Amino acid sequence: MAPGGGGTGVKRSKPDDDEATKKLLQNNKYFTWDDPDSEIIVQRGEKEKAPPYFIPDKDLTRLRTLANNAKVTATYKLTGQGIKIMCPTVEEYNKMGRLLKTWKYHFYTHDLPGSRPFKVVIRGLGDFSVESVTAALKQEKLEPLKVFKMTRRDQQEKNYRDHLFLVHFPKGATTLKRLKEIKALDQVIVQWETYRGANRSVTQCQNCLAFGHGTRNCFMDTRCTNCGGKHKNEDCIAETKCGNCQGKHQGTDAKCPARNKFIEIRKKASGPKKVTRVQPVINNDNFPPLPVPVVVSDNKSPHQREDGPSAGASASQELFSKEELVRIFLEMSDALNSCVTRAEVIKTLGVFVIKYGR
Repeated sequence: MAPGGGGTGVKRSKPDDDEATKKLLQNNKYFTWDDPDSEIIVQRGEKEKAPPYFIPDKDLTRLRTLANNAKVTATYKLTGQGIKIMCPTVEEYNKMGRLLKTWKYHFYTHDLPGSRPFKVVIRGLGDFSVESVTAALKQEKLEPLKVFKMTRRDQQEKNYRDHLFLVHFPKGATTLKRLKEIKALDQVIVQWETYRGANRSVTQCQNCLAFGHGTRNCFMDTRCTNCGGKHKNEDCIAETKCGNCQGKHQGTDAKCPARNKFIEIRKKASGPKKVTRVQPVINNDNFPPLPVPVVVSDNKSPHQREDGPSAGASASQELFSKEELVRIFLEMSDALNSCVTRAEVIKTLGVFVIKYGR
């Protein structure tokens, strides 16, 4: 039996160091993962929600017929840009994606929450090709999904010595800690860091140049950033012309009017809706009835003031004292503050006229 305890004496296996560290960090409320996508996990028993497909096609009848014949379950919504396809499960979503490619549809979609890749940036490499960097990663027994050569905005002004490469790994395939153990690629010292992404107000696809979705899930026609034509940038010999607004600038210009218009539309769609209060209309048909005055004999008011004029004075000659006016004003203010409609305000004023006007 273990000392100091009442156990059975069976040794508990020591947890793996990486696993123990991971559990410890998960319990630390101040800890954040290096990979921002790692927080997006589908819990056991929960259904992963599939993103929609968007196609710039208006022939809903043909699409529904093809999908029904292939026994794909989906619902459809006609939009100003085409058709939005919504699948109830990830299985149906994947099936629909394969069929859209088979049917040669142009479309785009978004990442499944649980399939977003782990993105890292490699610093320190020279002007290498994407193919050579991919081969160097495989030499280290890494299997990247995709490698991109990055361009700094101020590349020409500052004349950086190294080049940056963005690498996508399958989710869970590696960690930043393990990557940092690799000190060099292709005999060149490198540094690894998590890709944070640009602080952009809107996502723009680098394939079709449209706003609101990314490049990885776009299967639309490729458009040139220089002229907007359906060809690659390196094949372009035309004058600069934006494919979104037809202005004389690159299609990826941050000051593009079409970009700003998209941002405004998205703000209006996601912002809180304004509720306009309609004031009630008062007319002879819905005017509230005023209370009937009470007739009292011997000229005594039912609300006779304690410090008011004598009972024999004429009503036309009665005047309120300053104290009475203050008291009436405060009483009226309290009553009016509780009113919520114009009709209630008018009714309250009528009550005070009858109460103190006799």
